[in-house]
Amino acid sequence: MKRLVIISIIFILVISGCSIYKSLDDISKLQFKIVSVSDFYISSVSLSEKTKLAQLSSSDILKLSMAFMNKELPAKFNLNVEVYNPNYTPDMEEATTITVKSFPWELFIDHQKIISGNISNPLVVPGNIQKKILPVNIKFDLIELFQGQGMNELVELILAFSGDSNSTSRIELYAQPVLDTFLGEIAYPNQIKIVDFTYN
Repeated sequence: MKRLVIISIIFILVISGCSIYKSLDDISKLQFKIVSVSDFYISSVSLSEKTKLAQLSSSDILKLSMAFMNKELPAKFNLNVEVYNPNYTPDMEEATTITVKSFPWELFIDHQKIISGNISNPLVVPGNIQKKILPVNIKFDLIELFQGQGMNELVELILAFSGDSNSTSRIELYAQPVLDTFLGEIAYPNQIKIVDFTYN
């Protein structure tokens, strides 16, 4: 009887160990990719779904011009990062739910560092959800980035990010995710580079 109990305990430990190993392996597979820019504003002027200056109203152009002359162009937008869970399975009991608890990031445009920050709310990625969007809220002053450029060049460059075809190819995000797991918090050992053409 004693021998049977010992064998049972060993069996349970082996099974538990395999389960823990699988969960850790699942967590390490989470991937990220930039998919779009949304809710783009400069000095309270919405640039979403606009691709050229002609689409701006006269009052919008006046607001931007005055802000430009005052050397203040506060910009804000959401950089939408798609979180891909390759552990997807319709059966929740067999899937690993992963929570992105923290996401310290650094934003680069044209390889120039612009600003750094973190997410304000965790993102839960259930095992039965293959993809979720992690909105990264960006706020910075465009004047500091585009010193020496004219108003037209500046707005046209920004419209490339904010319009219907919002091109994010010039944007890079470096992040070091912190995941909340059944073993506690697990931080990525190094920053990962997040771009729009592939998962990382």
